[in-house]
Amino acid sequence: MGSIDKLIAYKDRLYVLDKNIAKSLLAFNREGTFIEKIGTMGQGPNEYIKIKDFTVNTNKNEIILLDANKMIFYDLDGKYLKSVQLHDEDCVITTLQYFNDLIYTDIHAFQKKEDDCLLQVVDIDNGMRKTRFLKTNEQNKGWNETFVANMNYFIPKLDPPFLFRHSFMDTIFSITNKGLSPYLVVKSKDMITEKDLVLPSNTDPFDFLRSLSEKDKIYNIFSYFETNNYISFQYFKGTNLKYVIYNKKDRTTRIAEDLYNDLVFTGKQPYTTRFIFFDKNGVYEYINSNKSPYLLSFIRDKKLKERFNDQLKDFNEDSNPVIFYYEFK
Repeated sequence: MGSIDKLIAYKDRLYVLDKNIAKSLLAFNREGTFIEKIGTMGQGPNEYIKIKDFTVNTNKNEIILLDANKMIFYDLDGKYLKSVQLHDEDCVITTLQYFNDLIYTDIHAFQKKEDDCLLQVVDIDNGMRKTRFLKTNEQNKGWNETFVANMNYFIPKLDPPFLFRHSFMDTIFSITNKGLSPYLVVKSKDMITEKDLVLPSNTDPFDFLRSLSEKDKIYNIFSYFETNNYISFQYFKGTNLKYVIYNKKDRTTRIAEDLYNDLVFTGKQPYTTRFIFFDKNGVYEYINSNKSPYLLSFIRDKKLKERFNDQLKDFNEDSNPVIFYYEFK
């Protein structure tokens, strides 16, 4: 494996998506032992060309892979069940979320229109669009290009409310039985604006991202998790990463530039992290393979808590990504 693009913990397994190196959905037990690969790459009806995303139907205990233009259904052990063609001729779909026998997906329209939306509902049985939500011009500063779509727009979790956000949205929306509604709003004079996103036509994507990093503006809410008392997430302000903790009880917000993990590491060392999945019991954090030197430096300098020394004694630059699980108390 090279990276963890998405993780879902369900029953006794961890389902991990690596889009670029393994190019597979892999199943592990809760201790990290590999069990099996879900599905196979190919062009057959029960094979995928490239996995974009996956979700879990907890009502039927099914895994649903998002392929180039179809959904592929498997049981939890990887047995193929069926495929459903997506009728997405007018758009690109990159992420999906199961809820209440429906599939929610993002939308990136090929031909831009005033009424373009960010979110749609798809029939789980026939792949047809049922309805659309969240106009791009109103909710995402008019932006809906795929080359900034390096995120899963649905915050990975298994229980409602399911949460949706986009690169330049200041609002996280919840999806429940009552419909779609604002769940959390980030308010700041430094939020990115529609004017900040206006560039000359045919601008190279890398030039756009460079210009974005040069602006000292807030965008891209990610690494989100929530407990009974707190909400935590990260965002970018220009090139700087910020950590946010919101106290639900007294409604106060703390913002920090550095994070210190005294549960895993000794000493007070700045710590870069990414939380990837949470449920009512705890939250999962990961360190991808490209961050191996960072973790190795802590190991070599003996800055790990004693309980982790044995578990990571054989870790090296060629090792798979590392997952830490933190139980809520």
